Amino acid sequence: RRYHGLLQVATDPPAGRTLIVHSVHERVHLGERVIELDANQWSDGAIRPRGFERLTRFELEGGVPTWTWSVEGVTLQRRIALEDGTLEVCWNQLGAERPVRLEYAVVVSNRSHHALLDAGTRPEPDCGLVEGLARIGWPSPPEGGTERPTWIRCDGRLMPRNEWWRGFDLSAEAARGFDHVDDAWHALDCHVEVPAR
Repeated sequence: RRYHGLLQVATDPPAGRTLIVHSVHERVHLGERVIELDANQWSDGAIRPRGFERLTRFELEGGVPTWTWSVEGVTLQRRIALEDGTLEVCWNQLGAERPVRLEYAVVVSNRSHHALLDAGTRPEPDCGLVEGLARIGWPSPPEGGTERPTWIRCDGRLMPRNEWWRGFDLSAEAARGFDHVDDAWHALDCHVEVPAR
């Protein structure tokens, strides 16, 4: 749905909300192999990648959403928490004798939670590095967006990508007879090593 995302901010309370962080997409590196853990439904009908096939559990641990994947003998967990307007995403791994290489894409939107984003009608945002942080700025915010930049910190290596991901298909919106194709901005990738716990 258009109302789903990792970070929605109440920019104009009580009803005005802005989707800031659309999603995070993980890829695990095992030797030369790259295994994608996310899943997306696209406007051409494809579902790819198919990370849900490796998802073994989802639960709330003390109110914290926790996803657990099994990847060739390694258990990888993602936890998401929100504190004082800051989104924190943490990964842990079990079962490996050494750290696991993880790469994840950060995809942002900066749009009203009622709207959809059409890349063809928007000036491109920009992600750059400032003193070890990623800064994402929108020269002309979409409807319901904010002019304030989004700042992202990562314990690993940040790599700006600055490209559109086009054609997310929102099936719940289609079933309701609404526009259902959304675009989002792939701002950056982060490469980290997740130690064994």
